[in-house]
Amino acid sequence: MNKDDTACNDPDDCAAKLAKTAVNLKLIPSVTGKPQIAELVAFEMTNITVKGFWRGRARLHLVPHVNAPVADLPVRRIVEGQHIIADLSLPYGRVVHDYLA
Repeated sequence: MNKDDTACNDPDDCAAKLAKTAVNLKLIPSVTGKPQIAELVAFEMTNITVKGFWRGRARLHLVPHVNAPVADLPVRRIVEGQHIIADLSLPYGRVVHDYLA
């Protein structure tokens, strides 16, 4: 995937890309620490009104965290940054896969 596959060029283009299906991993432990919910959840944003969007040079600031070791990933080069301001609705998602079922 090159940067033009995800970058916005106009407001309608931004809205179409924001409306694509997104997937999250939902992990919620029980009080005993064992997994109570472990689901792959898909959702699509709706009622999208793009108010502004910018592309250009960017900096990256990753904060080390024990539960999300993203800051440990090697970053070789930052190609571009994007910032989008939009009004949108996030309706209920759907379970794509339940890992505990």
